[in-house]
Amino acid sequence: MSFSAFLYKFKDRNIDTVPWNEVEKFAKQYGHLGLGVGGYEITFDDEIIADVVDVQGDPENGLSGFSLNRPIECDETYDFIYTALKDFGMIFFDQEYEQAYALKDIGSDIPENLLENFGGVITVIKNKNEIWNNS
Repeated sequence: MSFSAFLYKFKDRNIDTVPWNEVEKFAKQYGHLGLGVGGYEITFDDEIIADVVDVQGDPENGLSGFSLNRPIECDETYDFIYTALKDFGMIFFDQEYEQAYALKDIGSDIPENLLENFGGVITVIKNKNEIWNNS
């Protein structure tokens, strides 16, 4: 996997947000949501998902995205990504902008400059096994 990967929520070509209470519920399935040095983050007891997941948001404004720092290639990582796509309607992409994944065609919601990075193509997937080279 790449050094960093991202999950973001967009609507009408702008950043959109998820209510914080939904983020808390989601995070508890995988690790611990708390305030870190640079903001909110999800940390893990075991080496699963990533070294740390930075949370783009706060309790007052909600969540706009996650940054997975040094994601670990394992089933839990694919579960985390797929569940965020499903529960929050996000798009998933890596730092190289080589591929983008979503559960439905959300191209009309993605900012045009970001969409151009993917060559205008978002891969629509049906299950977690279609993320990156997970099979």
